Amino acid sequence: MCALQYDSQLHDDLISGKKRAIAWGKSQDAHIRLHYAPYQFEAIIDGLRGANAPVENFAQLPVWGPKDLSRCPPADYVIVVLADAKQFGAQIERQVNTQGKFALTLPYDPSRHAQPQPFSDQLIKSITPCGLNSNNGDQQTVLLCLPNLFKGGADRQMVLLAVGLRLLKKRVCLVTHGPDAKGTENWQDMLGFHGVERVFAPQLRKQTLSEISKLNSKLTGVLPPRLVNLFNTLVKAMHQFKPGLIISFLDNANVLASLAAYNVSGTRVVMS
Repeated sequence: MCALQYDSQLHDDLISGKKRAIAWGKSQDAHIRLHYAPYQFEAIIDGLRGANAPVENFAQLPVWGPKDLSRCPPADYVIVVLADAKQFGAQIERQVNTQGKFALTLPYDPSRHAQPQPFSDQLIKSITPCGLNSNNGDQQTVLLCLPNLFKGGADRQMVLLAVGLRLLKKRVCLVTHGPDAKGTENWQDMLGFHGVERVFAPQLRKQTLSEISKLNSKLTGVLPPRLVNLFNTLVKAMHQFKPGLIISFLDNANVLASLAAYNVSGTRVVMS
């Protein structure tokens, strides 16, 4: 089991210069996290990189293999894990431990770090200039928001809700962050058969820094890139479909749907 956690003190040490940062994992939002971290990185580690691999750079950083950590005194460095900690955390910890007792932490996240003002205040200040008050809200259009379509209970309820709304002659759009998971093919077919429209957030790996912050550059300093990406997609979908009702499932989607609908005339939000 992975014990990897977010460590504010380690990030403070990196910000102050007491320690030096090395990233681990070329995740899809790694280039964005590297850019917005309030400190510099010396390298990024690819856990699958062999000793004789050719010279490589990623986001203007040299790419190292795990054995390259042998050149770094563990007491002076912090490894910031950009890879999926739930899926790869335990494996990464084992690889790191073969090279020394390095400190590890999850990536810098302004929402989890010590803040000079209440986090809710920062969110409100970040989204008020979005200019969405022109939306009158079509009461026959419903926008559904879900982080991803997985084979889970919340996902099943959302699919059944979408189909039910279509049977009531509503226009329905389902917004999700990433591609649908394996095992959901029947649900995908059901949504398509009943005419549920789909909007997917673009892949972070294919976006530039300017694209991810195009809607509201302040938000990129408050929320993690993945959530900013879904927020941007939600706002664009609201402009396109002008829904009278937004229904969201699960915590992240609930927060983002509320933010996207903030100060929108004629649009209601139902969170579950």
